[in-house]
Amino acid sequence: MSISTGIDAPPAAATVDELCTYLQRTQGGNIDLLCAFARIFFAKVPRALLQERGIPELAALTVGAFRFVERARPDQVNVEVVDPENEGWSAPVTLIRAQ
Repeated sequence: MSISTGIDAPPAAATVDELCTYLQRTQGGNIDLLCAFARIFFAKVPRALLQERGIPELAALTVGAFRFVERARPDQVNVEVVDPENEGWSAPVTLIRAQ
């Protein structure tokens, strides 16, 4: 006999290893560098964000941020305003990246 608490377990959070596996299948270029970036990028992300979003959305978010850093020039202030939907993920915000 099992007892139900009526509380659903939270969805499992995606891991960076799962994200890197997905990126290896879907992205070209330097995957090792992209995965290293993802490990740093998600190191302090709240677990809830990883639970709320699927691997494809997390990948799109990661690739967008990585490409911004790649394009950034060290001799200037780099700023970018992004609609998340244009990158393949969604949020009720406009994203401002700065470096």
